[in-house]
Amino acid sequence: MKKQIYVLAMAASLFMVSCGNSADKGSADTAEVTEKALEKKVVEKASIVGVWKMTDIDLGIEIPAGSEEEFAKIVKEMTDKTVYTFKKDGNVELVNNLGEESATYTVGEEKVTIIGKNTETMNIKELSATKLVLGSNVEDMNATMFFERR
Repeated sequence: MKKQIYVLAMAASLFMVSCGNSADKGSADTAEVTEKALEKKVVEKASIVGVWKMTDIDLGIEIPAGSEEEFAKIVKEMTDKTVYTFKKDGNVELVNNLGEESATYTVGEEKVTIIGKNTETMNIKELSATKLVLGSNVEDMNATMFFERR
């Protein structure tokens, strides 16, 4: 059972996007492309720009019998601590149960890509003025994160 919880914790930490400081990676070209992508998204739908608090997460895996309480604790910690702040300039601040991270991001056709030490592209399943739902496929997990705008 400890191994299953460890695997869940590792998968969750991978899912939470391991990005580093992107200050040395920024460029005027990236900012311009990001701004154009953001403008296009605003016209099509509500903007991702803003502060988003995680309200729930579905890791897309079956919870092993007898581990439900441990999984519930992990999910609660993740939802209590996870906040994504997407800025107009293409930067994003990520706060979660693993700490704080800075990265850049781009928005494309129903996708957001967070770029740091690692790059992760997530599907935008839903975006409104108050709700953001992101989907990610990480190592055989089809996880879904639910956020509300602060």
